[in-house]
Amino acid sequence: MKKKRRSRKKQPHKQVELVTKGQIITLDEGVVELVKVMNSSPGIVTYYSCQGNDTGKTRDLGYVFFGGTFAKHLTTLIVAEALNSGFASLTIEGTTSSTTDKDGVCLRWNTCHYQDVLAYVRSAANVLKKLYK
Repeated sequence: MKKKRRSRKKQPHKQVELVTKGQIITLDEGVVELVKVMNSSPGIVTYYSCQGNDTGKTRDLGYVFFGGTFAKHLTTLIVAEALNSGFASLTIEGTTSSTTDKDGVCLRWNTCHYQDVLAYVRSAANVLKKLYK
């Protein structure tokens, strides 16, 4: 007897609105704090984000796609924070968005590590603010 393969349907995430840099953006509730921290950094703008899914059996990665004048600097600082803490389970890609033609960086993480990633980004953003204010 052939087993039916279940399709994995992505669960819709609760959406919230956030005012940042003079614009209202809609994003997943689970990445609001991360996006706030990133957008409060000088020379950084976020383009897209997703909190990812954690169904217990499978995990889809969360991500934030960002750019701006200091995107490479922030990326370097995030990596340094992750490595200094002994945690390096991040995926970082330089990319161009096919829908916006914007160059940027895509930071991805396993959903169970969101709080760690938030801590790295917070610390990196604080350093960036001191360097470029």
